[in-house]
Amino acid sequence: MSHSTPPDDDASMVTLQQLLAEALKPVDFDSARSDALRSRLLARARTSLIARARHTIVRRDDDRWARVVDGVRVKLLNEDTGTRSVLVEFDAGSALPMHRHHEHEQCLVLRGDLQMDDLDIRAGDYHEAPAGSRHGRVSSTGGALIYLRGVSLGDTRSVVRDMLTAWLPGRGGMPRTIRAGEGAWSDMAPGVQLKRLFEGNTENSMLLRLQPGARIAPDQGGFPGECLLIEGEAFVGDTLLRAGEYDCASDEADACELSSDIGALFYLHSRRTCLPFAPSS
Repeated sequence: MSHSTPPDDDASMVTLQQLLAEALKPVDFDSARSDALRSRLLARARTSLIARARHTIVRRDDDRWARVVDGVRVKLLNEDTGTRSVLVEFDAGSALPMHRHHEHEQCLVLRGDLQMDDLDIRAGDYHEAPAGSRHGRVSSTGGALIYLRGVSLGDTRSVVRDMLTAWLPGRGGMPRTIRAGEGAWSDMAPGVQLKRLFEGNTENSMLLRLQPGARIAPDQGGFPGECLLIEGEAFVGDTLLRAGEYDCASDEADACELSSDIGALFYLHSRRTCLPFAPSS
């Protein structure tokens, strides 16, 4: 019985590197073509930098966490749009006290569980509390990470106001919850689905799902607005966002393409009176 000699991994790697080196030999351009290519690349870089300056981007490894109460931390994402957007992390067994809302608050549970009076919400659930409404003690049995928009957390004066006014009479509007499995997804473009969460007079919120390779052209909608990437990876214009990262475009920002190579799920909030994405024909 004959035995084959196992391949030499080091020798195979050297051979592979040689083949790649041959394929990657530089191509010589004449000076005119080289200068034109360089000018186009620099112009693209300048355009990208100008566009990015009109966006506030918070990376997932940015260390902006601050203690609220024992076991609860807040990470400020943005407050330049007239309202505050934050991430809030609860340790298992931690809680926030009773409070009243003075803005329209939107909550998306990204991980774990929350209990509010007799309501139990979990990852993927959306909950909103109108201005004037009141929440009892908000706690987490197993720990949680949530996104909040229209909240006072991080502003000491406003937090004290919200806790004190919670004891005054008045109920405000009724909170509303959309479970992760509830709500209809609409096809907006090839490989793009949208689920409406909130539609107001001057703003709206939604979940947006991009399949791998999907894109939304600038003329189909876009910013100004806020987005939190919940799952996957995606490009907002030329900027790559990973899960847990946030982008807020100023009112001066141009509409930009949204795209994903591997698939993505966004939470989007648009400061517009209609949905920002036109349905596919």
